[in-house]
Amino acid sequence: IMDNNRVNVHVHEGRLIGIVEEAVHDGHYVAFRGIPYAKPPVGELRFKDPLPPERWFGDRDASKYGNIAVQVDLLTREIVGDEDCLYLNVYTIDIVKKRPIMVWIHGGGFAWGSGNAAWYGPDYIVRKDVVLVTLNYRLGALGFLNLYDKVVTGNQGLKDVVKALKWIQKNISQFGGDPNNVTIFGESAGGAIVHYLNLSPLGKGLFHKAISQSGVASNPWSLTEWTNKAMSRGFQLAEKLGKVTSDPKVAYEFLKTIDAKKLTKVGQKFLATPVERLQHVLLFTPTLDYESTNPFFPEHPNKLIQRGVKVPWLLGNNSCEGSFLICSTLFGQISKKALKEVDSDFTKTIMPRALSAMSKIPITVEELRFLYFGNKAVSEETLMNYADFLSDVVFNRGIMEAVDIQMSSDSYTPTYLYKLSYESKTYLGKEIIKVTLPGVTHAEDLFFLFYPHMMKEFNLSPPISNSDDYKIIDCLTQMWTNFAKTGDPTPVITNVTPTKWTPLKRGDMCDYLNIDLVPRMESIHSVSIMDNRIEIHVQEGKLIGVVEKGVYNDYYTAFRGIPYAKPPIGELRFKDPVPAEPWSGKRDASKYGNISVQINHFKHEIEGNEDCLYLNVYTTNIKPSKKHAVMVWIHGGGFYQGSGDAVMYGPDYIVRKDVVLVTLNYRLGVLGYLNLYDKVATGNQGLKDVIMALRWVQKNISEFGGNPDNVTIFGESAGGAIVHYLTLSPLAEGLFHKAISQSGVATCPWSLTERQSHSMNKGFRLAKILGKTTADPKVAYEFLKTIDAKKLIETEQESLLTETENLQYSLTCSPTLDHKSSNPVFPEDVKTFKRRGVKVPFLLGFTSCEGSFFPCSNWKGRMSKEKFRKIDSDFKNAILPETLSTLPITVEELRSLYFGDKAISEETLINYVDFLGDEFFYRVSHAEELAYLFYFNMLKDFGMSSPGIDSEDYKMIKCLTQMWTDFAKTGNPTPVTNMWLPVSDSQDGKYNYLNIDTISQMKVFRKGEERWDWEERKNKLQR
Repeated sequence: IMDNNRVNVHVHEGRLIGIVEEAVHDGHYVAFRGIPYAKPPVGELRFKDPLPPERWFGDRDASKYGNIAVQVDLLTREIVGDEDCLYLNVYTIDIVKKRPIMVWIHGGGFAWGSGNAAWYGPDYIVRKDVVLVTLNYRLGALGFLNLYDKVVTGNQGLKDVVKALKWIQKNISQFGGDPNNVTIFGESAGGAIVHYLNLSPLGKGLFHKAISQSGVASNPWSLTEWTNKAMSRGFQLAEKLGKVTSDPKVAYEFLKTIDAKKLTKVGQKFLATPVERLQHVLLFTPTLDYESTNPFFPEHPNKLIQRGVKVPWLLGNNSCEGSFLICSTLFGQISKKALKEVDSDFTKTIMPRALSAMSKIPITVEELRFLYFGNKAVSEETLMNYADFLSDVVFNRGIMEAVDIQMSSDSYTPTYLYKLSYESKTYLGKEIIKVTLPGVTHAEDLFFLFYPHMMKEFNLSPPISNSDDYKIIDCLTQMWTNFAKTGDPTPVITNVTPTKWTPLKRGDMCDYLNIDLVPRMESIHSVSIMDNRIEIHVQEGKLIGVVEKGVYNDYYTAFRGIPYAKPPIGELRFKDPVPAEPWSGKRDASKYGNISVQINHFKHEIEGNEDCLYLNVYTTNIKPSKKHAVMVWIHGGGFYQGSGDAVMYGPDYIVRKDVVLVTLNYRLGVLGYLNLYDKVATGNQGLKDVIMALRWVQKNISEFGGNPDNVTIFGESAGGAIVHYLTLSPLAEGLFHKAISQSGVATCPWSLTERQSHSMNKGFRLAKILGKTTADPKVAYEFLKTIDAKKLIETEQESLLTETENLQYSLTCSPTLDHKSSNPVFPEDVKTFKRRGVKVPFLLGFTSCEGSFFPCSNWKGRMSKEKFRKIDSDFKNAILPETLSTLPITVEELRSLYFGDKAISEETLINYVDFLGDEFFYRVSHAEELAYLFYFNMLKDFGMSSPGIDSEDYKMIKCLTQMWTDFAKTGNPTPVTNMWLPVSDSQDGKYNYLNIDTISQMKVFRKGEERWDWEERKNKLQR
């Protein structure tokens, strides 16, 4: 800092002397004004692309603004400005610390405005710790004349902004700005320029985030699309000034000689026809500039728009944009005569580009008028209707079209939508623009982002601290600068920004932040209900997914019925899965694939198909800025029933937590687990199906926005056991990174048929029941291969188990030792594997009364008195063979631990439930928790709905899905509070666990003291 509050910096072109200024709400900032970023576009440079600025010698005074572009002053209606206008201004708190940069591009219909403090004082924004840059660019004919000849190619105003951004990249670090964190933002025409810069290759790499306020490239005023219209505008201008010609070169040479102010005066005041004035047509705008050697638009803008914005984007509008066009003393008050003209011919008020687009909707002019006015006349009595119409046709519809395109483009980045609804009762928006209709009019948002120094001319003061207006200033500048810093307008919730602003998700409803004294998230229909179809490429081909609305009004994208392996039919029955084949064309992924053949326990019918190896992917965002954690669900069902479909496993709850969810089918029953201990049928095909699915996930999940380096497998019951097995098998190594086993692990007695003879005998028994008596594995295999899949499963499930096995709740088929396979899941004895432990973060547990599922549910069949009698007469009938073979106490002692001297009957049912829960889920545990993780679509079949958002059940849904997804993301289910402590090997026989209830709390299992510790309980009884 030099004497007299002067600050100097060195830029590429020379030394600048800025000035320290006092801000309007206390504090100071440093201002560097009137910095040339290009050579003056005068003389031979009129209508030409900007050139870099020349160096200067000595100190350049940067305390005063440079000339503004030639234009009509909105207040005085005089022609002001200078052709030498390519200057920018830099504001910062200090020049030492590196700060994010915000580059403001002013609006004004491409015809008026500047970056000066008359409208855009930096006082509010710079106090939020950013470097603010404002700039001028050429306006009107001087900036946008296009004669479609290499002498005048158009879009010089746009190229001026590009040149300014290049200057910023070279020099802004000297002012304490970070050239790697630049946000461009603008309003109205400035918002459209921001959008255009995202589409043009000339803007690539010059900025990193974008904000478009009340203006985008899809607004009908933002482009003169027709070549003849743009050319005729130039020839008209020449004619008004004295030269009649249709030769571009002649017109150019003539217009080059005209005084810049005279050129602008005629261009702005005398070219528009009466109808164009009613249509609010802008005379000189961006155009197609393909005649240029360095075009801003190398392709048609409409084509470029379809590719979407590739940086984080924030955009929106004010609640009543259109009112300033008809009810403002500054911009124009519509006359009774004009209202009559519009009433007699409504076409006269529709912008030409909007009019030409109506046939594509399709809607007629009469129908459009009726939507806004009904049967009423267009008159002073219906000005509010007229303002609503203008808001939509001039601004809102184009903004929502841009949103539609962004949501459907392949290059989706976080996009935030807003509507400003706060209506100041006292602030200068109404005083200066002087709009007489209610609502927030066009440009009124500017007064909450910038301190306009022209307030002094109106004898107005800035809002005082703690006033409502001041709160909106604080809120808006905080969100805008948060976005510039992080790409998220509300990275943390504070008193200033009390509402989390969530980005848009694909769907026919758009979530947006309604900005008022208390901002709130709301939803609005996109401008046209989209097809809701999303296309992505996986290695096998194209998939067309579908956007769907969840039960709590969130949106997600579903890709269903994706084949991850070849259909395991014909010669592939009982064989290891083979990778899926590619397909040509587009595959419909809106419907589920076949489920595995099984008995439907509601209908008691055989359903499904042998061609069943399909998976489903659900996500809220296929193009997130950071890849989402992936959760792969492995359904339970005793290895003989279930699927990954939404009947029981709807994604609605989990995907809200920003993860990619995968559910899948695998072969069940004998089709998935037949093991004849011969190379023709080696078993564990169901497990290998899951492994094949995980390999598919590794190859393809990034296309869905998933991170293949952060995959969590989770499952329940048999699915939980499969999860545990996958952590032990070398076949699955590296395919996932965390694991969750719910109510099922590899140490459960039902999870493995360990005895070879037992497994083989089941296969031979099945063949015998179906008509082939043999003890030769190859003969049995060849025979079973010919049997209809549904008959095979029906026979297995209904006839294979003995009476005692049914009493024991034995499973017909399960994983086995598959050492006969050339690629075994278990290359060693399973007991050896189990002792090695799980090598990834592992979450596991059980529900409080697992065993009740078996004797007390319609699903498995309620216990009959006859079953009670048989178990009471011989308790061995209730114990699984796997449990009996390792029982540390006698059968009689085990019975006594649960029943004492009582009979096993309906009166001791709860004792029996406790026994089953401990036996089946010993050291782990079963299925009610699923209702808190997944939305059961079958609820609709029972006339039931999802829990209300104020219910205890809903709180449990939020709690469980948060912990499960936090674990998937971080390996810690409670990363914020660290409430859920992991089990420690230093706990001396005590194991931490989280007791999950309405108020969850940590508790401890003490080894040897729990109900299922049979040997210790027996010893204590004996003592």
